[in-house]
Amino acid sequence: MSVYPQGGYGGHITLRCASNNARLDDKYLPSYLARGECEGRVFHVQIAADVEGKNIRIVTMYLPAAEEWDSEFRVRRVQK
Repeated sequence: MSVYPQGGYGGHITLRCASNNARLDDKYLPSYLARGECEGRVFHVQIAADVEGKNIRIVTMYLPAAEEWDSEFRVRRVQK
């Protein structure tokens, strides 16, 4: 999935699944965690899939904390 931001940024951002852990039982819609990079920074996007409505919704975006993820920010470290 590619996102083409409006405004000052002239490129596009490609999002890839951060993990295979889809949350199909989320309260409103099934959701997925995607990982993106822009200008050397990694970010995560939680996306809700509205299959019936044929669209996706961005729930939240954030910069992942290095201590909570592996070195590529793809797999969450086991929390104790």
